[in-house]
Amino acid sequence: MTIAKFLLGSFFILLIHGCDTKIDSIPNNQVEEYIFELQANQYQEFKFPSFSANHISQLLEFGNETIPTRTFPHNPVVCYMTEAETKVGVVVLWTIESIRRSFLEDSEELIYPSADPLLIMNDPQNEDYNYYHGYHIKAYEAYKKWWQLELPLGEKMKINPLGDSTLKWR
Repeated sequence: MTIAKFLLGSFFILLIHGCDTKIDSIPNNQVEEYIFELQANQYQEFKFPSFSANHISQLLEFGNETIPTRTFPHNPVVCYMTEAETKVGVVVLWTIESIRRSFLEDSEELIYPSADPLLIMNDPQNEDYNYYHGYHIKAYEAYKKWWQLELPLGEKMKINPLGDSTLKWR
């Protein structure tokens, strides 16, 4: 009887979530649940999850994720991308930036690091909004390099991971 319940439960989960091969498994922790909801276009909250600096390493594992998503945390007052599509990895990096800035502000609730999860050139003369031309991977490499710095957490959080790049959050 136990095997039948397992098979029925597995069938039910597949029925609910479909057969999208890009989604690997059912989440078993807060970061995995967040990523799962972003990948499945099922994230329903305006706010970020209650992440802290302790979640950055695990979030970075998904920072290069290229699955498109249309649902992500966003400020309902100023977000311009509510109907737009971005990459899960870009949202993850934006979430890490939120953790970093909230840490600096000593805020218990994560703050929006910019109007939306959009990487642009840090050039006032050329605000190119096309982040699909290598911006995502360049930003991902910058965040990985930043997180690997051997500094106390407080010092590390003061450093802008995109500071040495030509990118910024819009």
